[in-house]
Amino acid sequence: MRAAVLVTVVLLLGLTSCGGDDAEAASAISGSVMKAQQSPSSVVGQLLRLDRAGADCLGKGLVDKIGVDQLKAYHLLTTDLHPTDVETVSMSKGDAEATTAVLFGCTDVSAMIRRILGRAKAPTAVKTCVSTALDDRTLRSMFTALFRGEEEQAKTDLVRKTSTCASLG
Repeated sequence: MRAAVLVTVVLLLGLTSCGGDDAEAASAISGSVMKAQQSPSSVVGQLLRLDRAGADCLGKGLVDKIGVDQLKAYHLLTTDLHPTDVETVSMSKGDAEATTAVLFGCTDVSAMIRRILGRAKAPTAVKTCVSTALDDRTLRSMFTALFRGEEEQAKTDLVRKTSTCASLG
């Protein structure tokens, strides 16, 4: 009986520490996103506009879907759960798709693209064409490619989808 109680206590302590790591990792990612948005030179700062709830959603979603150990393996978190300053990552296809799903679930990616297009110095017809070409399916595919480390593929897909828009300018 004593052994069973001891094993139960050890298991509960182990689960608590894992949950603590999860919470700490999610908080670190959330804080990193909030901080990165303050820097206009960072990719995150240029693209994302998340409030604290959105950043928390992203942090928790990545921890839930990818896991702390895998986030460390991708060098998105250090061994002591601090976020790293990574501009590119090379995830497995499944993890890249999961990360894309989390991103799209936590923020309106299409609205972010429209906001960026709104600031662009281009004729309205070009902006409208690009906005239409970059539908949800295309954006998800591009983000998945980016998370897989396939930046060139994402750029090629972007050019292919929007090439007809250039003739409208």
